[in-house]
Amino acid sequence: MRSVPAPQCGSNPLRFYTAPLRQTKSRMHWKRLSGERRIFVDTYQGEECDYHTYVNSPNTRVRYMRVSYLDDDYIGFLQTGYDYWSGAAHGLQYQDFLLFDRQTGEEISVHDLLATSEEEFHNLVAERFEREYPGPDSELDLDYIREYAGCYEGNGFYLGDCYLDETGLVYYFYEYEVAAYASGMPSIRIPYEELEWKIPLKNRISY
Repeated sequence: MRSVPAPQCGSNPLRFYTAPLRQTKSRMHWKRLSGERRIFVDTYQGEECDYHTYVNSPNTRVRYMRVSYLDDDYIGFLQTGYDYWSGAAHGLQYQDFLLFDRQTGEEISVHDLLATSEEEFHNLVAERFEREYPGPDSELDLDYIREYAGCYEGNGFYLGDCYLDETGLVYYFYEYEVAAYASGMPSIRIPYEELEWKIPLKNRISY
């Protein structure tokens, strides 16, 4: 018995198996089935080729993780990556910050450490954004940023996110949130001394 691939859009998602038949009746039935198979293959190839190409093309997912923050009490991991879905015009970048209490092992959020009020924080992010990205286009986003900047729990909808590194709090925006895709992920940096903290962040280690 040998396998015979049924070509579909340049690949072989279907595979049929054939065997030499010596009995006349079996050969007749096989000839009929082979004809039906060919009709099926031709129909599938004609009607489903576009769908097959979309569904079966490989997706791409890349992930990296590094320590972005470390002190006597906390350790923070920044996960970055890139996702591409079959048929999409382009992929999307990805970032996520994981912060842990080194004494308890409990995962916490930046919000748990920030003493700066939510309103003050939003205004500070907007001011920094205006300074780093001046121009008429950015002005349209300032009120939007002041209302929806993330890093605070409880927001039903938030804009962007943040992480900690050795020099301060980095606030970033995903593609399309405040700029065109070609602009990537715009970010601003707020030094630690410009923010209020519930617990002093001491003995930070540079990475």
